[in-house]
Amino acid sequence: MAFMIKYGDDWRAGYVDICQRVLLRGDTRNSRAGSVSEIRDYVFTLDPDALDFPMGVNRNAPIALAAAEAIQLCSGVGMPALTEAVSSQIANFVRDPDGTVHGNYGSRVGLQIVDVVDKLRADPFTRQAVIQVWDRQKDSQHRVPMPKDIPCTLSITFGTEGKRLLTMSVVMRSNDVWLGLPFDVFQFRQLQRTVANCLGWDIGQYCHHDVSMHAYDRNTAQIASLECDDNWTGARVLPDGLHPTQAADLPGCMISILSGEPQENYSNQWYQEQLRGAYATLG
Repeated sequence: MAFMIKYGDDWRAGYVDICQRVLLRGDTRNSRAGSVSEIRDYVFTLDPDALDFPMGVNRNAPIALAAAEAIQLCSGVGMPALTEAVSSQIANFVRDPDGTVHGNYGSRVGLQIVDVVDKLRADPFTRQAVIQVWDRQKDSQHRVPMPKDIPCTLSITFGTEGKRLLTMSVVMRSNDVWLGLPFDVFQFRQLQRTVANCLGWDIGQYCHHDVSMHAYDRNTAQIASLECDDNWTGARVLPDGLHPTQAADLPGCMISILSGEPQENYSNQWYQEQLRGAYATLG
């Protein structure tokens, strides 16, 4: 069963809707990590004004974890220890016995962000502005044991609606609605905003395609309790990506944020507020 849904500017209600659909309409399947309820080929879109993170949905999801993942992706830098500093349980899911982290997105993306910006600046209507997360040589090879952290994301493609409106499409092979989806959408939307900042553009539509959108049985009760709180009055101001001087400055932008250097705009200040303490613990 496949779905194509436009959630517009309300990602809070959109996130709850996805969770409910997966539980109520998903097919029961077995997986290596337990039984899941799954919908195949779930596609949804968000408008530019949608919140990047589904707050106020009866869930205390750690925004600092979303920030740690996003700042690495957006700067093209791998720093798994930062993610673990804000969420001590993450290492159980991603660190292999030899201490390595196979699937860190920042490490994989690297200079591809600069390439995307250069391509779009040269030709705003190019269809070649693609970031490849899945690596054929690293991820397609069968081995025993397999790394814990095989990337769920395959590719990220950028385009335009008009000459200065940046669209983005994400394709994922697998997405857990509880442990993954809120954090994935946040970091990808932040990447869209970061690339737009480097170009001096605004953002347009965001499109998200999951080959497998699923919920594990062990999280069913938590997911079923989700609902939009109509009385929620929490902070709605989230960052609009990183703000480097130019795309090539993204790694340095990340380090200046984490090290506590004065930041000129709200977004970089937001990341500094969320993550400086965690970064300090890394020595």
